[in-house]
Amino acid sequence: MARRVFFHVGTLKTGTTYLQRVMWKNRDRLRAAGTLFAGTYYNDRVWATQTVRGMRQPHERAATAWDRMVAEVTAFDGDAIISHEFFGGASPDQAAKAMARFSPAEIHVVVTARDLFGILPAMWQEQVKFGYTGRFEDYDPLPLEVRPARHWSWRTIDAADVLRRWSVGLPPERVHVVTVPPAGSPRDLLWTRFAEACDFDPSVASLALPPVNESMGVAEAELLRRVNTGLHEELRHSPEPARWVRRYLGLEILAKRDGEKLRLPPGRVAGLRTRGEAIAAELRIARYHVVGDLDDLLGPADPPMSRQPEEVGEGELLDVAVDLINTMLADHRALSLENASLRSSLESVRGAVARRAGARARRTPLSVARGVARRARRLIR
Repeated sequence: MARRVFFHVGTLKTGTTYLQRVMWKNRDRLRAAGTLFAGTYYNDRVWATQTVRGMRQPHERAATAWDRMVAEVTAFDGDAIISHEFFGGASPDQAAKAMARFSPAEIHVVVTARDLFGILPAMWQEQVKFGYTGRFEDYDPLPLEVRPARHWSWRTIDAADVLRRWSVGLPPERVHVVTVPPAGSPRDLLWTRFAEACDFDPSVASLALPPVNESMGVAEAELLRRVNTGLHEELRHSPEPARWVRRYLGLEILAKRDGEKLRLPPGRVAGLRTRGEAIAAELRIARYHVVGDLDDLLGPADPPMSRQPEEVGEGELLDVAVDLINTMLADHRALSLENASLRSSLESVRGAVARRAGARARRTPLSVARGVARRARRLIR
Protein backbone atom coordinates (compact mmCIF):
# COMPACT_ATOMS: atom_id res chain seq x y z
CA MET A 1 0.00 0.00 0.00
CA ALA A 2 1.22 3.50 -0.79
CA ARG A 3 2.49 5.41 2.22
CA ARG A 4 0.63 8.63 1.32
CA VAL A 5 -2.06 9.31 -1.27
CA PHE A 6 -2.50 12.87 -2.60
CA PHE A 7 -5.91 13.56 -4.18
CA HIS A 8 -5.59 16.54 -6.53
CA VAL A 9 -9.27 17.39 -6.99
CA GLY A 10 -9.42 20.68 -8.86
CA THR A 11 -10.41 23.34 -9.32
CA LEU A 12 -11.27 23.77 -13.01
CA LYS A 13 -9.13 26.01 -15.26
CA THR A 14 -6.28 26.31 -12.75
CA GLY A 15 -3.43 24.79 -14.74
CA THR A 16 -4.54 21.23 -13.99
CA THR A 17 -3.95 20.04 -17.57
CA TYR A 18 -0.42 21.46 -17.51
CA LEU A 19 0.37 19.71 -14.22
CA GLN A 20 -1.10 16.42 -15.43
CA ARG A 21 0.83 16.58 -18.72
CA VAL A 22 4.08 17.14 -16.84
CA MET A 23 3.39 14.21 -14.50
CA TRP A 24 2.28 11.93 -17.33
CA LYS A 25 5.38 12.64 -19.40
CA ASN A 26 7.64 12.21 -16.36
CA ARG A 27 5.78 9.33 -14.68
CA ASP A 28 8.79 6.98 -14.95
CA ARG A 29 11.11 9.55 -13.39
CA LEU A 30 8.62 10.31 -10.63
CA ARG A 31 8.12 6.63 -9.91
CA ALA A 32 11.86 6.03 -9.68
CA ALA A 33 12.03 8.90 -7.19
CA GLY A 34 9.25 7.39 -5.07
CA THR A 35 6.09 9.10 -6.35
CA LEU A 36 3.47 7.27 -8.44
CA PHE A 37 1.27 9.23 -10.85
CA ALA A 38 -1.69 6.86 -10.92
CA GLY A 39 -3.27 5.69 -14.17
CA THR A 40 -2.34 3.09 -16.79
CA TYR A 41 -3.99 4.98 -19.66
CA TYR A 42 -4.08 8.77 -19.99
CA ASN A 43 -7.89 8.83 -19.79
CA ASP A 44 -8.03 6.63 -16.68
CA ARG A 45 -8.17 9.73 -14.51
CA VAL A 46 -11.30 11.25 -16.03
CA TRP A 47 -12.96 7.81 -16.18
CA ALA A 48 -12.15 7.32 -12.49
CA THR A 49 -13.95 10.56 -11.63
CA GLN A 50 -17.08 9.26 -13.35
CA THR A 51 -17.08 6.10 -11.24
CA VAL A 52 -16.46 8.01 -8.02
CA ARG A 53 -19.31 10.41 -8.84
CA GLY A 54 -21.74 7.63 -9.80
CA MET A 55 -21.92 8.54 -13.48
CA ARG A 56 -22.60 6.16 -16.37
CA GLN A 57 -19.50 4.83 -18.10
CA PRO A 58 -19.19 4.67 -21.91
CA HIS A 59 -17.36 1.31 -22.14
CA GLU A 60 -15.61 -1.46 -20.23
CA ARG A 61 -12.16 0.14 -20.05
CA ALA A 62 -13.73 3.27 -18.56
CA ALA A 63 -15.80 1.25 -16.11
CA THR A 64 -12.73 -0.50 -14.71
CA ALA A 65 -10.42 2.53 -14.57
CA TRP A 66 -11.08 3.42 -10.93
CA ASP A 67 -10.52 -0.13 -9.68
CA ARG A 68 -7.33 -0.37 -11.73
CA MET A 69 -6.04 2.87 -10.21
CA VAL A 70 -6.86 1.64 -6.71
CA ALA A 71 -5.00 -1.62 -7.38
CA GLU A 72 -2.02 0.28 -8.81
CA VAL A 73 -1.77 2.53 -5.74
CA THR A 74 -2.28 -0.40 -3.38
CA ALA A 75 0.65 -2.24 -4.95
CA PHE A 76 3.00 0.76 -4.69
CA ASP A 77 5.08 1.37 -1.57
CA GLY A 78 5.87 5.09 -1.97
CA ASP A 79 3.63 8.14 -2.37
CA ALA A 80 0.86 8.31 -4.97
CA ILE A 81 -0.88 11.19 -6.74
CA ILE A 82 -4.41 10.88 -8.14
CA SER A 83 -5.24 13.95 -10.20
CA HIS A 84 -8.25 15.24 -12.06
CA GLU A 85 -10.32 18.39 -11.63
CA PHE A 86 -13.64 16.57 -12.10
CA PHE A 87 -13.12 14.87 -8.72
CA GLY A 88 -13.99 18.28 -7.29
CA GLY A 89 -17.67 17.77 -8.07
CA ALA A 90 -18.01 14.76 -5.74
CA SER A 91 -20.42 14.88 -2.81
CA PRO A 92 -19.05 14.53 0.77
CA ASP A 93 -20.16 10.89 0.82
CA GLN A 94 -18.57 10.14 -2.57
CA ALA A 95 -15.33 11.84 -1.53
CA ALA A 96 -15.21 9.92 1.75
CA LYS A 97 -15.78 6.58 -0.01
CA ALA A 98 -13.06 7.36 -2.56
CA MET A 99 -10.51 8.18 0.12
CA ALA A 100 -11.51 5.14 2.21
CA ARG A 101 -10.41 2.84 -0.66
CA PHE A 102 -6.80 3.63 0.31
CA SER A 103 -6.93 2.97 4.04
CA PRO A 104 -4.61 2.78 5.97
CA ALA A 105 -2.51 5.12 3.77
CA GLU A 106 -2.18 8.72 4.92
CA ILE A 107 -4.61 10.76 2.82
CA HIS A 108 -3.92 14.30 1.60
CA VAL A 109 -6.13 16.55 -0.53
CA VAL A 110 -4.71 19.16 -2.91
CA VAL A 111 -6.66 21.96 -4.59
CA THR A 112 -5.23 24.39 -7.13
CA ALA A 113 -7.04 27.73 -6.92
CA ARG A 114 -7.13 30.81 -9.15
CA ASP A 115 -8.81 34.22 -9.27
CA LEU A 116 -12.29 34.13 -10.78
CA PHE A 117 -11.43 36.86 -13.31
CA GLY A 118 -9.36 34.29 -15.19
CA ILE A 119 -11.55 31.25 -14.54
CA LEU A 120 -14.87 32.45 -15.99
CA PRO A 121 -13.63 33.45 -19.48
CA ALA A 122 -11.67 30.19 -19.65
CA MET A 123 -14.73 28.15 -18.59
CA TRP A 124 -17.02 29.78 -21.15
CA GLN A 125 -14.48 29.14 -23.90
CA GLU A 126 -14.06 25.52 -22.85
CA GLN A 127 -17.80 24.96 -22.96
CA VAL A 128 -17.98 26.60 -26.40
CA LYS A 129 -15.40 24.05 -27.57
CA PHE A 130 -17.82 21.33 -26.46
CA GLY A 131 -20.73 22.80 -28.44
CA TYR A 132 -22.14 25.42 -26.04
CA THR A 133 -24.09 28.22 -27.76
CA GLY A 134 -24.78 30.67 -24.92
CA ARG A 135 -23.33 34.19 -25.15
CA PHE A 136 -20.52 35.25 -22.82
CA GLU A 137 -22.37 38.33 -21.57
CA ASP A 138 -25.11 36.03 -20.22
CA TYR A 139 -22.78 33.32 -18.94
CA ASP A 140 -22.88 32.22 -15.32
CA PRO A 141 -21.87 28.76 -14.07
CA LEU A 142 -24.60 26.64 -12.51
CA PRO A 143 -25.22 27.27 -8.79
CA LEU A 144 -23.58 24.92 -6.31
CA GLU A 145 -26.75 22.98 -5.58
CA VAL A 146 -27.97 22.49 -9.15
CA ARG A 147 -27.23 19.23 -11.02
CA PRO A 148 -24.19 18.02 -9.02
CA ALA A 149 -23.17 15.68 -11.85
CA ARG A 150 -22.39 18.62 -14.15
CA HIS A 151 -18.69 19.44 -14.43
CA TRP A 152 -19.06 23.10 -15.39
CA SER A 153 -20.53 24.72 -12.29
CA TRP A 154 -19.60 26.70 -9.21
CA ARG A 155 -19.36 23.29 -7.56
CA THR A 156 -16.07 22.63 -9.38
CA ILE A 157 -14.55 26.16 -9.39
CA ASP A 158 -15.28 27.39 -5.86
CA ALA A 159 -12.18 26.15 -4.01
CA ALA A 160 -13.74 26.68 -0.58
CA ASP A 161 -16.79 24.60 -1.48
CA VAL A 162 -14.68 21.83 -3.01
CA LEU A 163 -12.70 21.59 0.22
CA ARG A 164 -15.82 21.59 2.39
CA ARG A 165 -16.69 18.30 0.69
CA TRP A 166 -13.17 16.83 0.44
CA SER A 167 -11.60 17.83 3.76
CA VAL A 168 -14.07 16.12 6.09
CA GLY A 169 -12.14 14.22 8.76
CA LEU A 170 -8.72 15.43 7.60
CA PRO A 171 -6.45 17.61 9.77
CA PRO A 172 -5.83 21.01 8.12
CA GLU A 173 -2.13 20.29 7.62
CA ARG A 174 -3.10 17.49 5.22
CA VAL A 175 -5.26 19.80 3.10
CA HIS A 176 -3.15 21.81 0.63
CA VAL A 177 -4.18 24.89 -1.34
CA VAL A 178 -1.89 25.76 -4.27
CA THR A 179 -2.58 29.22 -5.67
CA VAL A 180 -2.02 29.84 -9.38
CA PRO A 181 0.68 32.53 -9.76
CA PRO A 182 -0.40 35.83 -11.30
CA ALA A 183 0.41 36.71 -14.90
CA GLY A 184 4.08 37.45 -15.47
CA SER A 185 5.33 34.89 -12.94
CA PRO A 186 8.03 32.34 -13.88
CA ARG A 187 6.58 29.59 -16.07
CA ASP A 188 7.62 26.81 -13.69
CA LEU A 189 6.29 28.42 -10.51
CA LEU A 190 2.96 26.55 -10.54
CA TRP A 191 4.84 23.26 -10.93
CA THR A 192 7.21 23.99 -8.04
CA ARG A 193 4.29 25.02 -5.83
CA PHE A 194 2.41 21.83 -6.67
CA ALA A 195 5.51 19.72 -5.98
CA GLU A 196 5.90 21.39 -2.58
CA ALA A 197 2.28 20.58 -1.71
CA CYS A 198 2.76 16.93 -2.72
CA ASP A 199 6.19 16.76 -1.07
CA PHE A 200 8.39 15.68 -3.99
CA ASP A 201 11.41 17.20 -5.68
CA PRO A 202 10.25 19.31 -8.66
CA SER A 203 13.62 18.97 -10.38
CA VAL A 204 12.93 15.26 -10.98
CA ALA A 205 10.66 16.20 -13.89
CA SER A 206 11.55 17.67 -17.25
CA LEU A 207 9.35 20.64 -18.13
CA ALA A 208 10.33 20.54 -21.82
CA LEU A 209 6.79 20.16 -23.11
CA PRO A 210 5.53 21.60 -26.38
CA PRO A 211 3.54 24.76 -25.62
CA VAL A 212 -0.21 24.29 -25.67
CA ASN A 213 -2.41 27.35 -26.13
CA GLU A 214 -5.91 26.27 -25.16
CA SER A 215 -7.39 29.78 -25.23
CA MET A 216 -9.03 31.26 -28.29
CA GLY A 217 -9.19 34.93 -29.08
CA VAL A 218 -12.38 36.98 -28.77
CA ALA A 219 -13.27 36.75 -32.49
CA GLU A 220 -12.28 33.08 -32.73
CA ALA A 221 -14.45 32.14 -29.75
CA GLU A 222 -17.45 34.02 -31.14
CA LEU A 223 -17.06 32.33 -34.53
CA LEU A 224 -16.98 28.89 -32.92
CA ARG A 225 -20.05 29.74 -30.83
CA ARG A 226 -21.93 30.60 -34.03
CA VAL A 227 -20.73 27.38 -35.68
CA ASN A 228 -22.25 25.52 -32.73
CA THR A 229 -25.67 27.07 -33.35
CA GLY A 230 -25.82 25.29 -36.72
CA LEU A 231 -23.95 22.15 -35.78
CA HIS A 232 -25.19 19.02 -37.58
CA GLU A 233 -27.24 16.71 -35.41
CA GLU A 234 -24.75 13.84 -35.71
CA LEU A 235 -22.03 16.09 -34.24
CA ARG A 236 -24.04 17.20 -31.22
CA HIS A 237 -23.70 14.01 -29.22
CA SER A 238 -20.72 12.97 -27.10
CA PRO A 239 -17.96 12.22 -27.94
CA GLU A 240 -18.39 13.97 -31.30
CA PRO A 241 -18.14 17.60 -30.04
CA ALA A 242 -15.02 16.73 -28.04
CA ARG A 243 -13.34 15.21 -31.09
CA TRP A 244 -14.26 17.61 -33.86
CA VAL A 245 -15.39 20.90 -32.34
CA ARG A 246 -13.05 21.06 -29.36
CA ARG A 247 -9.96 19.23 -30.58
CA TYR A 248 -9.96 20.03 -34.29
CA LEU A 249 -11.64 23.43 -34.70
CA GLY A 250 -10.94 24.80 -31.22
CA LEU A 251 -7.46 23.57 -30.31
CA GLU A 252 -5.79 22.64 -33.60
CA ILE A 253 -6.92 25.69 -35.58
CA LEU A 254 -8.56 28.60 -33.75
CA ALA A 255 -6.45 28.53 -30.57
CA LYS A 256 -3.29 28.73 -32.69
CA ARG A 257 -4.29 32.15 -34.02
CA ASP A 258 -2.89 35.11 -32.13
CA GLY A 259 -6.28 36.48 -31.16
CA GLU A 260 -7.26 39.17 -28.67
CA LYS A 261 -7.48 37.71 -25.15
CA LEU A 262 -11.00 37.42 -23.75
CA ARG A 263 -11.56 39.15 -20.41
CA LEU A 264 -14.50 39.88 -18.14
CA PRO A 265 -16.97 42.64 -18.95
CA PRO A 266 -16.71 45.57 -16.50
CA GLY A 267 -20.11 44.82 -15.00
CA ARG A 268 -18.94 41.45 -13.64
CA VAL A 269 -15.82 42.65 -11.81
CA ALA A 270 -17.33 43.79 -8.51
CA GLY A 271 -19.47 40.68 -7.97
CA LEU A 272 -16.62 38.29 -8.72
CA ARG A 273 -14.20 40.20 -6.52
CA THR A 274 -16.64 39.90 -3.62
CA ARG A 275 -16.97 36.18 -4.22
CA GLY A 276 -13.19 35.75 -4.50
CA GLU A 277 -12.72 37.60 -1.20
CA ALA A 278 -15.22 35.28 0.48
CA ILE A 279 -13.42 32.18 -0.86
CA ALA A 280 -10.02 33.46 0.30
CA ALA A 281 -11.41 34.36 3.74
CA GLU A 282 -12.89 30.89 4.24
CA LEU A 283 -9.62 29.22 3.25
CA ARG A 284 -7.72 31.43 5.72
CA ILE A 285 -10.07 30.57 8.57
CA ALA A 286 -9.73 26.85 7.83
CA ARG A 287 -5.94 27.13 8.31
CA TYR A 288 -5.13 24.77 5.47
CA HIS A 289 -1.55 24.44 4.23
CA VAL A 290 -1.26 27.18 1.60
CA VAL A 291 1.49 27.14 -1.02
CA GLY A 292 1.49 30.55 -2.63
CA ASP A 293 -0.55 33.57 -1.58
CA LEU A 294 -4.31 33.59 -0.98
CA ASP A 295 -4.34 37.21 -2.12
CA ASP A 296 -3.73 35.82 -5.63
CA LEU A 297 -7.37 34.64 -5.53
CA LEU A 298 -8.59 38.25 -5.41
CA GLY A 299 -7.27 39.07 -8.85
CA PRO A 300 -5.61 42.34 -9.95
CA ALA A 301 -6.86 45.55 -8.38
CA ASP A 302 -7.49 47.01 -11.83
CA PRO A 303 -8.18 44.03 -14.12
CA PRO A 304 -7.54 44.62 -17.83
CA MET A 305 -10.58 44.81 -20.07
CA SER A 306 -11.20 43.58 -23.61
CA ARG A 307 -13.89 43.63 -26.25
CA GLN A 308 -16.66 41.15 -25.69
CA PRO A 309 -17.52 38.49 -28.28
CA GLU A 310 -20.81 40.23 -29.03
CA GLU A 311 -18.86 43.33 -30.11
CA VAL A 312 -16.88 41.59 -32.84
CA GLY A 313 -17.85 42.87 -36.26
CA GLU A 314 -19.12 40.69 -39.08
CA GLY A 315 -16.13 41.58 -41.26
CA GLU A 316 -13.68 40.40 -38.61
CA LEU A 317 -15.62 37.17 -38.18
CA LEU A 318 -15.50 36.68 -41.95
CA ASP A 319 -11.71 37.06 -41.92
CA VAL A 320 -11.41 34.40 -39.22
CA ALA A 321 -13.83 32.14 -41.12
CA VAL A 322 -11.84 32.50 -44.38
CA ASP A 323 -8.64 31.56 -42.55
CA LEU A 324 -10.44 28.61 -40.92
CA ILE A 325 -11.73 27.36 -44.29
CA ASN A 326 -8.28 27.65 -45.88
CA THR A 327 -6.74 25.63 -43.04
CA MET A 328 -9.48 23.00 -43.32
CA LEU A 329 -8.93 22.77 -47.10
CA ALA A 330 -5.20 22.22 -46.57
CA ASP A 331 -5.96 19.53 -43.98
CA HIS A 332 -8.50 17.88 -46.32
CA ARG A 333 -5.97 17.88 -49.18
CA ALA A 334 -3.28 16.30 -46.98
CA LEU A 335 -5.69 13.63 -45.77
CA SER A 336 -6.91 12.93 -49.31
CA LEU A 337 -3.36 12.43 -50.56
CA GLU A 338 -2.59 10.18 -47.61
CA ASN A 339 -5.75 8.16 -48.21
CA ALA A 340 -4.93 7.83 -51.92
CA SER A 341 -1.46 6.55 -51.05
CA LEU A 342 -2.88 4.08 -48.56
CA ARG A 343 -5.49 2.86 -51.07
CA SER A 344 -2.76 2.36 -53.68
CA SER A 345 -0.68 0.37 -51.21
CA LEU A 346 -3.71 -1.68 -50.24
CA GLU A 347 -4.53 -2.47 -53.87
CA SER A 348 -0.92 -3.57 -54.45
CA VAL A 349 -1.13 -5.93 -51.50
CA ARG A 350 -4.49 -7.28 -52.67
CA GLY A 351 -3.07 -7.86 -56.15
CA ALA A 352 -0.06 -9.73 -54.78
CA VAL A 353 -2.30 -11.88 -52.60
CA ALA A 354 -4.61 -12.62 -55.52
CA ARG A 355 -1.71 -13.59 -57.79
CA ARG A 356 -0.27 -15.88 -55.16
CA ALA A 357 -3.66 -17.46 -54.53
CA GLY A 358 -4.13 -17.95 -58.30
CA ALA A 359 -0.75 -19.60 -58.64
CA ARG A 360 -1.59 -22.00 -55.86
CA ALA A 361 -4.98 -22.75 -57.41
CA ARG A 362 -3.31 -23.66 -60.75
CA ARG A 363 -1.16 -26.33 -59.14
CA THR A 364 -2.65 -29.75 -60.07
CA PRO A 365 -2.33 -32.82 -57.83
CA LEU A 366 0.17 -34.23 -60.35
CA SER A 367 2.39 -31.12 -60.18
CA VAL A 368 2.23 -31.17 -56.41
CA ALA A 369 3.26 -34.85 -56.39
CA ARG A 370 6.16 -34.14 -58.75
CA GLY A 371 7.32 -31.32 -56.51
CA VAL A 372 7.26 -33.60 -53.46
CA ALA A 373 9.22 -36.24 -55.39
CA ARG A 374 11.87 -33.70 -56.39
CA ARG A 375 12.31 -32.56 -52.78
CA ALA A 376 12.54 -36.20 -51.66
CA ARG A 377 15.25 -36.97 -54.23
CA ARG A 378 17.26 -33.94 -53.06
CA LEU A 379 16.99 -35.11 -49.46
CA ILE A 380 18.14 -38.65 -50.42
CA ARG A 381 21.13 -37.30 -52.33
